[in-house]
Amino acid sequence: MVNLSILQRATKADVKSEPFPHLILSNALPDDLYAELANRFPSPEVLGIEKAENNSHWNYNGRKIRKNKALSKIWRDFIIYHSSQAFF
Repeated sequence: MVNLSILQRATKADVKSEPFPHLILSNALPDDLYAELANRFPSPEVLGIEKAENNSHWNYNGRKIRKNKALSKIWRDFIIYHSSQAFF
């Protein structure tokens, strides 16, 4: 199984506590995984998002992910993992 975690390359040195706790991580994903995600980034049509409005926020309900077969498997797996107990 492919490691999909955006934290897979994080180290303690990447964690900063000032001015508030945060993580600075460059190149979080392996190049091949990033390229696959970038190449398969879902279109607004696949997500059922109205794109007519300029500068608007797009929301996609996580419950729809498993059912949306138009969304590539890599994106379904990526989103499902990052909203799972295993990730948190």
